[in-house]
Order: sequence, then structure tokens, then C-alpha cells
Amino acid sequence: MLHVPSWGLSWCTCLLTRANKLYYVCFTLQEYVEVTLILASVAINVAIGLFQEGKAEKAAEALKAMLSPNANVIRGGERATIPAEQLVVGDVVLLKTGDKVPADLRLVECTNFQVGARSSGH
Repeated sequence: MLHVPSWGLSWCTCLLTRANKLYYVCFTLQEYVEVTLILASVAINVAIGLFQEGKAEKAAEALKAMLSPNANVIRGGERATIPAEQLVVGDVVLLKTGDKVPADLRLVECTNFQVGARSSGH
């Protein structure tokens, strides 16, 4: 397992540093084929790592976008879907079966209302 130094270098820099040391050892022993193979494998590993890191970052952003709560509201007489963070006093929030309650609300009108108690973790 690759040990990442505590002084904050990325795994890529750490890997390249170790490969550089190995390169000098092999070069001084005049093992040119091995040096070339080692450098090629390091380059491939770095490329694959960067590619996977980019894909993971995109996936995390997509999950974040899916999980951010939205609210169906009537604001200024018009119906709209807005992010829950943009709710203000005076917005009329419309809820239907299965919706998560996006904020503290005052119930104005409801039909067959049931609540499933759920802990918020606080």
C-alpha cells in the first residue's frame, strides 16, 4: 500500500516521487528496458487514476443534485418549483403523497393527512 506523506502531497505526486527514485537506481545500473517499462506503467497508472477521480467527482455532483430538496410553491399567485433553500415566509408550499417536507410549515388545508415520524438526526 502506498504511504502518503503527512505534509499534504497528493497520491499522484507521491507516486511520481517514488518512481523517480526507482528511475535513478535503474538508470545508474543501466537497466534501460526496465526504466522504460517502469515509467510507462507509472504514466498509465497516473492517467487511469486521474480519469477515475474525474468520473467519481462527476458522480458525486450528480448525486448531490438529485438529493437537493425542491419545493412546489405558489409565490406571487404563480406555481413554481424552487430549491428548498429559497423558501421565504409567505410561500404556500404544495405537498403530495411521498414528498419530503422542505421546511417548517403551517398547515392551511389538508385532506387525509398522515405523517410518518422520522428522526432528523438532531
